[in-house]
Amino acid sequence: MIRSIVSALVVVSAVVSSASLTQAQTAPTSQVATAAAVASGVPLHILAAQGNPNVKVERVNLSAGDCARVLTGAPASMTGQARSRQCSMLHYSFHANHLPLPVERGASVSGSAVVAISGICCGFWYYTNDDELTDIVNGTVWSANEWEDGVANGSSVYAWHNQCTPAGLGVAIDNCFTNFNGGGVPYYGLQYGMDICTGLTTQWLSACFHHGQRRWIDDWGDPSTYYYW
Repeated sequence: MIRSIVSALVVVSAVVSSASLTQAQTAPTSQVATAAAVASGVPLHILAAQGNPNVKVERVNLSAGDCARVLTGAPASMTGQARSRQCSMLHYSFHANHLPLPVERGASVSGSAVVAISGICCGFWYYTNDDELTDIVNGTVWSANEWEDGVANGSSVYAWHNQCTPAGLGVAIDNCFTNFNGGGVPYYGLQYGMDICTGLTTQWLSACFHHGQRRWIDDWGDPSTYYYW
């Protein structure tokens, strides 16, 4: 049920399977088709590799101070390798907004009394958002994906789902959460968060490097502030 929201919203002609992802196939190009692929669990770095125009990617570099904090506790023998894998990352993102409410009779908006009746309620519309952090070689070493969706009406915003998914050797999600659900005063938005442990493992040693990200969605369902470490 965790991802039935978008499945009810978007009708797609084919189900994306893990097998199809390994083949060179045409990426979905519309926002609604991309939203369906994301909701089905396809990582953004896979969609980007397929040439999906709706997925944005940027390289992000930690400051010297943040890099030092991430590498705290790493054995000296692992520092060089860890720096190359942990202090520069790729950030993939996707967002779609002002979509019709999914037709799910009696589906409650988390944290509120708003109830979607036949997909029409109270002037709300639907949004979906995804942020993924990976190593600089497109997720071949580690990745952590945070998908969320919800509803907004310009004065309030409510989270519906928030799902964090790790991939790679020794990668784990320490925390996956939502703050200020409902929006309005004083922040006029809500915040999604993901705390990540990315592992670096050798035959003799292992270490956990702590990354994280925070994404704000405003009362209009639009992405605003984003930061990472």
